[in-house]
Amino acid sequence: MRVSELERFKKAAEVLWSLLDDIDTASDMFKPSNEAGYKAFYDYAMRKAAKRGKVMQSLDGYSLSWCPEFDGTDQHNVALLR
Repeated sequence: MRVSELERFKKAAEVLWSLLDDIDTASDMFKPSNEAGYKAFYDYAMRKAAKRGKVMQSLDGYSLSWCPEFDGTDQHNVALLR
């Protein structure tokens, strides 16, 4: 089922917010006050940050375009957040 462009933007915002929230929560989980905690936090945060490229992409760091695979459906969003 194809979703409207507005719905696609809403779903993208939900996915991206969830990724940011996961990174914020990780700072509580890992307590990066020592080297091992910092490394675990860094690795986790980078894995989460890499998922943004499955929603939108930027070639120059400024302009954004849709990742062709992101269709805005709930099924796709759930797979992204795993």
